[in-house]
Amino acid sequence: MWNDIDEFTNWYRENGWPLKPPASDSIYITDHSLSCIVFREGRYQVELYMLAPNWSTPNHGHPGIEYKIILLNGTIGGTKNLEYVNDSAPWAEKAKPDGTNILFGLTLDFTSDDYHQVNVGPKGGLIAITQKWDEGLKMSSQSVQYVGDPIGPQHETRISVNQTN
Repeated sequence: MWNDIDEFTNWYRENGWPLKPPASDSIYITDHSLSCIVFREGRYQVELYMLAPNWSTPNHGHPGIEYKIILLNGTIGGTKNLEYVNDSAPWAEKAKPDGTNILFGLTLDFTSDDYHQVNVGPKGGLIAITQKWDEGLKMSSQSVQYVGDPIGPQHETRISVNQTN
């Protein structure tokens, strides 16, 4: 198995982004996103998010989860601990020789103490999030293990850690 989130993320990519979704409770819907747990083993999982265009999350955190957000496509920007980290919009139409987006695979690292905000532009977004969950937490979705103001009324009904930052 893996010793940390870096090992897991590298293994996941090097092995062709394998699929191994859990049998139950793997799809999550919020006001502006749809996500699916596409791989889970032990305390590690990968969650794929499809993000609707033109919206932003409040600044929020995911206590008990160490994670890496991997850009796959779209127009996505944001902050980490209130500092600007990325804006893919200028690169949204640029391709590598293999046809993938020039920023495909760009990875942002987060600890369970970090807070972030996600800004989605006009093309929407597609991200994969590799995650390592602390022992004792019921594994679900980052949209459930969430601290901060909810994204909207639908999201508010799903949050299991309902505190504001």
